[in-house]
Amino acid sequence: MLNNVEISSRISEHKLNIANNTELSIKWVVNNLKTVVERCMRQVPVIDKDGNSIGEYRFDASGANRALELLGKHIQEFQRKKLS
Repeated sequence: MLNNVEISSRISEHKLNIANNTELSIKWVVNNLKTVVERCMRQVPVIDKDGNSIGEYRFDASGANRALELLGKHIQEFQRKKLS
């Protein structure tokens, strides 16, 4: 059905309307993914029950990796290349 020009055109119109109505854009999504990466990569001190730093730091590797993966897909960096 997606090969039908009328159907694919109508779907594209609906996607555009949804984006316009929610004020979403590729730029907004990319900027927020970049913010997620920056926040997840920030090293945060580990605090004990009294609020003192114990000298260790942690960061959210899985959150950063997922945001970086989505950004890479957006720029098509991680698409599989066809083998000849």
